[in-house]
Amino acid sequence: MQKQHKGDQNCNLITDYVDRIIFVTAFIYAVDSIKNYFASTPSPYYADDPETTIIETPADVNNKEAFFDLSSFKNTQYDKAVKHFVRVISDTIEEKDLNNLKRNIKSLKVEEFNPFPFYLKYRGDQGTYLPKKNTILLRKNRFYTIYHELLHMASTYNSEKFILVGFHQYDKENSISIGRGLNEGYTALLCSDLFDDYYISCGYWYLMEIMTQIEEIVGVDKMMHLYFSSDLLGLKKELLKYASEEEIIDFIDEMDWIIYHVSDEQVFKKHKYLIEECVTSIQQFIIKCNIRKIYLEYENKEIKEAKELRKKINKYLQSFESDYIFFDESVDSYPYLDASAITNEALLDFDTEDAERKRV
Repeated sequence: MQKQHKGDQNCNLITDYVDRIIFVTAFIYAVDSIKNYFASTPSPYYADDPETTIIETPADVNNKEAFFDLSSFKNTQYDKAVKHFVRVISDTIEEKDLNNLKRNIKSLKVEEFNPFPFYLKYRGDQGTYLPKKNTILLRKNRFYTIYHELLHMASTYNSEKFILVGFHQYDKENSISIGRGLNEGYTALLCSDLFDDYYISCGYWYLMEIMTQIEEIVGVDKMMHLYFSSDLLGLKKELLKYASEEEIIDFIDEMDWIIYHVSDEQVFKKHKYLIEECVTSIQQFIIKCNIRKIYLEYENKEIKEAKELRKKINKYLQSFESDYIFFDESVDSYPYLDASAITNEALLDFDTEDAERKRV
């Protein structure tokens, strides 16, 4: 009998280990698929508690940081991208909004996905930012996602009790999350505006379209200030000019629900009506805020006559394309939804004649 070399034995052990890892990974995928298929109707809201209180941004978020320390990236493959990012952001936003970026970039780490155990947890992501570790993980050969993750880092405030990342808030003590849909949508919007080579994940197209309209309502400079100051409460206060607190919380929860179900085939197949209801409600919120903003211009006499009010509202409504709010069907869309019907339903609440009667 031929004696097996030690090197061959080691090779066999490695092969056996890899086979076991592949089996475990395949098993996890299979369990996930079965669980999703037989899952009960998903909740129409993502937030654990619809009455969740939005955290007020701590005052020390605005503590002035002296300078950018980029020394940890010197002679690394990420040096050029990080320097470009800092230059673009510094030229775009006000000095007072750079504090989170200056504070976090000192200890930031950027690493490639280590296949295990991170792959199992983040297998659907091209990249991710881990606020607790102040670390960006990038999938190999997916370098284009770095700017999206750097924006998360630049808008993060991490404390003992909670994490604020742009418009996303996570309460560590109660494990409650709110605002992730808003945050991913606006992060994608900023990336597409500021970085030419940014690739937008198809799952974020819809969220980005919605946040484009929120930015138009609130204003570009105000939105960027609130985002880089990790101030979801500030955004809520801006929207209170045009919507009730209940409407705003519902909108935030619905955006969170969408981000977790946007690519969920089982929801499409078994619970399509939930997506229709959620998207309809989001559409209604956007239209209501825009029209209420026009009403305020009329009440404040920025719009002089009722005729001009009706003209401006009609112009706003006519700016819609029937499917303006949906994804391109070739990417990842809601091709089964009737966008025109949703828009029409959203407009049922409005009466410009009533606005004339309410004018002070």
